[in-house]
Amino acid sequence: MIFSIKTREQALKTIRNSSIAFIIIAIFQFVASIFFFSSFLEGGILAILGLALHFTKNKFVAGLLLLYSLILIAPTFINVYSLGSSILIGILMIFASIKALEATIKLKHFKQQEHPD
Repeated sequence: MIFSIKTREQALKTIRNSSIAFIIIAIFQFVASIFFFSSFLEGGILAILGLALHFTKNKFVAGLLLLYSLILIAPTFINVYSLGSSILIGILMIFASIKALEATIKLKHFKQQEHPD
């Protein structure tokens, strides 16, 4: 997932791994919201977008994941005193969403190479 995507299979695997990463992060968000009495909204949005990426393999969904990841990590950078484990999760989310976006774009390119019109 770290290296460049050169085949259709690598693109599909990257999309699958990224969507699984977002679903796992969503589960952690749900669990944290139970213990800290916070909103289920963040976990719900991540779960929906992760599942949508997994099933649709759509670059728009990957772009939404990137945008939402940037929105979630922004308060961490603004509040200098909270740079703890949340920064690592935020970086993972941004990296996974960037790779998912790259994979979805390249997946369309690979499909066009297999079936030229």
